[in-house]
Amino acid sequence: MGYNLRGFSDDELQGSAYTRKGVYLRLRFKFDETLFRDDDAVTNRSLPR
Repeated sequence: MGYNLRGFSDDELQGSAYTRKGVYLRLRFKFDETLFRDDDAVTNRSLPR
């Protein structure tokens, strides 16, 4: 989270909304190889142990 005091805009940059003047919130996610293990009881807690 932060505040951009000056701002920056360029029509040729795609997705440049985060460079506008004002408050911003950036969310990041980290994925690993255990995310999609459907048959593993440790990862998928809906399975019986």
